[in-house]
Amino acid sequence: MTRIMAVSGWLLSVGAASALTPSNIVGEITVADYTYFHTNLFVHSRQNRGFSSTYPRVPANQHDAARNFIYSCFTNMGLSTTLDPFGFPGTTNCNNVVAVKAGLNPSNDGYYVVGAHYDSVDATSSTVTNCPGADDNASGVAGMLEVARVLSAYTFKATILFIAFDAEEEGLYGSEHYVADSTSSSPGSTGKIYRGDIRSMISMDMI
Repeated sequence: MTRIMAVSGWLLSVGAASALTPSNIVGEITVADYTYFHTNLFVHSRQNRGFSSTYPRVPANQHDAARNFIYSCFTNMGLSTTLDPFGFPGTTNCNNVVAVKAGLNPSNDGYYVVGAHYDSVDATSSTVTNCPGADDNASGVAGMLEVARVLSAYTFKATILFIAFDAEEEGLYGSEHYVADSTSSSPGSTGKIYRGDIRSMISMDMI
């Protein structure tokens, strides 16, 4: 969590929380909460969170159940949460899960992204039919959820985006879609985040 400490130092708001330090925030992370998130991503069931082997390919096994769990966690934390749908050749019904912790002044202090992919390798090979992805990448998603749980209680200067990416194992399709669809290289693009305002991105993969 060293990188989280560093980033939280850049994000901290002033005023009533001026005595707060990154160490205080990181100290609120618990093994129990992390374990709760990790277990509820269905790593115990030995089913994958990938896509079907038949075409058109669609989310298979416990893919959508994990997506729904992530969504409910974000909303229960009070974060503004949306599904970000997309597809890629031969595959439909993919969704990133995007949660926003609005900052006091993102136009000046920017955006920070904490991301992790929630899909695991899928049933396209008989050798990985039952792969719950406990490490790759339920471990990273659980870490992202625990960071979101802790940071959701505070107010920051910058806006923080927590993104559970889909279809990473298929070729980084979820993250590529988010960059193409939700960000822009031109300042002032309506409804899109200017890429120059994104100050940092932490990808939590295989903790």
